[in-house]
Amino acid sequence: MRREILSTLAAALMAAPLDASAETIAIGSFEKGLDGFSGAITADTSGGKDSAAAGKIENKDQKWVTVKKTLSHEKELVSVSFSARSGDVKSLAVRIVDSTGQNFQPRAQIKDNGKWQEIKVANFAAAGTIFGGADDKKIHHPVAQLQFILESTGTIWIDDVKLELADEILPEMAEKKKILDQAKAFPIANFDKGADGFSEAMKTAAGEGRNGTACGSLTKTAGQKWVSAGKTFKDLKGDFLQVSYWVKSKDVKTLGVRFQDSSGQDFQQRLPLEPNGEWQQVKITQFNKGQSWGGADDKSWHAPAKSITLVLEQDGTVYIDDIEAKLK
Repeated sequence: MRREILSTLAAALMAAPLDASAETIAIGSFEKGLDGFSGAITADTSGGKDSAAAGKIENKDQKWVTVKKTLSHEKELVSVSFSARSGDVKSLAVRIVDSTGQNFQPRAQIKDNGKWQEIKVANFAAAGTIFGGADDKKIHHPVAQLQFILESTGTIWIDDVKLELADEILPEMAEKKKILDQAKAFPIANFDKGADGFSEAMKTAAGEGRNGTACGSLTKTAGQKWVSAGKTFKDLKGDFLQVSYWVKSKDVKTLGVRFQDSSGQDFQQRLPLEPNGEWQQVKITQFNKGQSWGGADDKSWHAPAKSITLVLEQDGTVYIDDIEAKLK
């Protein structure tokens, strides 16, 4: 299908001149699933721009629907580019959420002629709606999340989603990386010799581990509201800088991770994964995100951690391996 360059975007949405030293990374081809995107999107294998698949965003009867992807990079975001086609959608909001939770939301104009169009959005602070977070109309890098918001009924396909990043690592991220590299590793579980202190719902799966050994597994069946397995830390010395783990599944799209702080306050995040049967690593660096309850009940993290709990809320099986923390 002929590719058509979209020429009707407002000047504020057009990309800044490309820095020859900038880095472009692909974050959405949809060839093997949703590539970490979640929400009102499905992987459509009827055909992409130049490939076999694309992401399909559909709004049947809602005021709007949202698609989102958590970002994890160490550089300043310069622009977002993607290809799109639709026969009935004329506008797609492209929102970024900065490190303070501030939202920047310009709207890209779409030609509803059913043909693929290349779209690039830059200068997020110069156009569109800005709200939340620091609320100072300045982007605080690194950007934490990318969202596509369809504010009318209809269907739009997106493909080849890319980020253009500045060449240099942000100074604060370079310092954070240095601290993490020097931090003490605290193994939580590798499941080679059993459940490693996790509660009964955690089973061991021989031969399924990343290195051909064992790993942990959680299975939820119909009729169960959720399945969870937790591990309590005894006299943990130091606060978490990062918790990482490896996960794979063929039928589960999210896994809940709950941390309990020293006051007894629980924080539960729901983190997406691709149900493609391949190992994926997840890194968590903020522990007071998501739902919270109990303990101090003030939405602030009180170190050190008392426990970690994995929560499966979808029918299916998820495999987990090499859970590790980095401590201050």
